[in-house]
Amino acid sequence: MTLKLLDYGKPNPFAKTLGKPRNLAWPVNAYRVTLPGARAKSAHLNPFELLILNLIDAGGPQDAHTLSQETCIPEDLVQCVLMRLCDRRYIDEHNCIRDEERDSWNDKTDKHQEYTTALLFRDSFSGKIFPYLHVLDSANPLRKQDADPEKRHKTIRANHKYLNDPPTPRDVVRTSRAMMKRRFAFGKKSYLPKIQQVTIARDAEQYHLDCPIAIQKSDGEFRIADPFGNGYSLLLESSLRQALENNENLSAWLLNWRKDLEGPARQRTETTTKESYDNDTNWGCYPELLKNLLPIRGSRYRAIGQIYAALEWAFFYSCYERSYNKVIRSLELETQEDHSKRLRAAAKEVGFNQKLRDFRPVSPGKLKAFLNGSAELDTVLCIALLIAQTDPSHPLRDLAEIDPDFLGRLFEFKRKRDSQGHGAIWLPPDDKRLPEELFMQNTVSYLLRSMVFSDTSPQAMSDDDAADILLEARTSIQQEFGFAAFNRLGVNIQERLIDAERFWIECNDNDDAIIFAFDLSAAMQQMFRDRPSKQLPPDLNKDDYHGRANEKAIKSGLGHLPDELRSVNPIKIQKTLQGNDQSLGACAVAFLLISHEDTLAIVADAQPSFLDHINFILSSRGHGNRPLPLPKDKIRKLRHSCFTTIKTLLEV
Repeated sequence: MTLKLLDYGKPNPFAKTLGKPRNLAWPVNAYRVTLPGARAKSAHLNPFELLILNLIDAGGPQDAHTLSQETCIPEDLVQCVLMRLCDRRYIDEHNCIRDEERDSWNDKTDKHQEYTTALLFRDSFSGKIFPYLHVLDSANPLRKQDADPEKRHKTIRANHKYLNDPPTPRDVVRTSRAMMKRRFAFGKKSYLPKIQQVTIARDAEQYHLDCPIAIQKSDGEFRIADPFGNGYSLLLESSLRQALENNENLSAWLLNWRKDLEGPARQRTETTTKESYDNDTNWGCYPELLKNLLPIRGSRYRAIGQIYAALEWAFFYSCYERSYNKVIRSLELETQEDHSKRLRAAAKEVGFNQKLRDFRPVSPGKLKAFLNGSAELDTVLCIALLIAQTDPSHPLRDLAEIDPDFLGRLFEFKRKRDSQGHGAIWLPPDDKRLPEELFMQNTVSYLLRSMVFSDTSPQAMSDDDAADILLEARTSIQQEFGFAAFNRLGVNIQERLIDAERFWIECNDNDDAIIFAFDLSAAMQQMFRDRPSKQLPPDLNKDDYHGRANEKAIKSGLGHLPDELRSVNPIKIQKTLQGNDQSLGACAVAFLLISHEDTLAIVADAQPSFLDHINFILSSRGHGNRPLPLPKDKIRKLRHSCFTTIKTLLEV
């Protein structure tokens, strides 16, 4: 059977795509509507303008003061109306009516209202109405494609439940309003018909729209061109995602198309250009820093976690290159309440503006961790500032002279990194370098003079290779979860899993999996995020959180609370219960505390190792600024633990 495929040209809003666009034949119900045609020019005048024009027409040219007294309208408003009428050439500079425009606004000439016929389109699958009215006339008839499109179009099956559901006049007005906004953006005038002036034919005409669809290079996702030539169609994209959830034939078509675009496996081309800092001397002095500067497998540029870790290690090594024992002893002797005041004074003396927040006190445990080789920004920054306070040659002084607001930018970057690391925000795919990378390079170069970066750091892989990996990763995740579950995840979790999958596709034994582990952890934390805020927290003392969570876990069949969850700070659990989730571990304990026993029993039946999988990811992840070389079998277990847990949470 030949489709009735309408011809609205060949829209092509796509930029860089993988392969060539394909075409969908999308079913629509078209309804003929009758509505007022183009109105006279007077319809575009407001009541004030019409009043002033009629007064001038009746009494001759008058100034703003006279018209104001006659109409009781403020004089400045009358003056504005006169200027507007002059600009639109209804009157001249002497407030005389232009004869050539008189008939265009005089109501006496508007004796007849013309009506026109238009087509309104309803999506046959979702029932949504397209924001487009096709006004039918001799210059703009309804055109159909001559060729048989079935051989080259993927036909979407219509949903006949909307066939006998004609739109209302209000739908027509709403569509006219959407078109009016679009026309106004392009400098064209339009108007809204009154609901009483709109009539709609009850019987629908069934057609198909020619809708180009393409896979983008930037994210491996499909985009659908608006069939009427207005960019992309969000309506059709939403409808297609909905159709993919229940239509196995359609989902198989899309997955097979993506598989075809992946093509045969080929050797990835990786850059062999070395940076100036990449030498034996620096590897001997700053090994942890250089490890974090290596691009993660499957990514073109450094991730935000790597950039942050590089800053931490740069401050750490800058402290170790100088005498820090005196600073450590003074911090140990002072009370933690005095730390913030002393650090503010040090920052001011070094030359920094420090207005955003107080410095956190450095606990004895943090100092011990520093002495044992741990680099956490709050600790190493405080030690570096106190060293610089008594060292006139310290590089932080040079940095403060060039950028007094450095600390504010650093703390803002830390906030951004912490939010992303715990799943609160997601950064777009790495199709370009993060702006924080230049900030990191400048800071590292100041703190460690031998660390010299080139002006244009080479990317780790070509654009084509990166697009291939991204497409393969998106396809793999959609196959793993299915389109229905994938759509329920939300953009944040979807993109986290896709980023992690890019690493999984390319990784080898003993590759650094730290960013992979962080992406999985952030995705799981996001799955937990909304649950505590929707329920009242239990009436428990924070010291009883772990004990109560352990009791509920044992009773429901999930087993004892694992070590990583037992060690979660009760304050973090308390904040998470209040809706401010702090970490994956805190989210897991809060989930146990607020969930009904029946819910936990369902979790235990579906995934008896639920808590063990969370514990495994937490124990594998660590702090996050040390490389995490793992065998591929353990990387596979991390991936399996995350995916299984997310699937379980989707069902409860």
